[in-house]
Amino acid sequence: MTIRRLVLLVGAVAAVGAVTALPGGAADTPTSFTLTGGLLSISAPTGNVSLGTQVASTSATTISGHLGIVTVTDQRGGATTWVASVIVTAFTPTPAATAIPATQVSYAAGTVTQAGVTTA
Repeated sequence: MTIRRLVLLVGAVAAVGAVTALPGGAADTPTSFTLTGGLLSISAPTGNVSLGTQVASTSATTISGHLGIVTVTDQRGGATTWVASVIVTAFTPTPAATAIPATQVSYAAGTVTQAGVTTA
């Protein structure tokens, strides 16, 4: 019985060794690569936009319209973030007495559409 146990023990150790052994030729292989990031760009309409007409009034009124599509393209790769912001200046038509100060102008971004791969 002792030889039988010894044979079983040797067989078990050989089986464990066969399962945990590295495949032939396994070794660390030095590797290098270059990751080239792309650009971050923003495009927006540059032409004139008509918001329509409004009759002059002594009370507050609202006029609104679409300014066009703003597109941000981020091809930098990796974990990148950005914030798009808008700056408003006064509307200064002719005659200047009818100017609208920037504090009286607002902008709403509308629906944001993500295209391509996005990471949250």
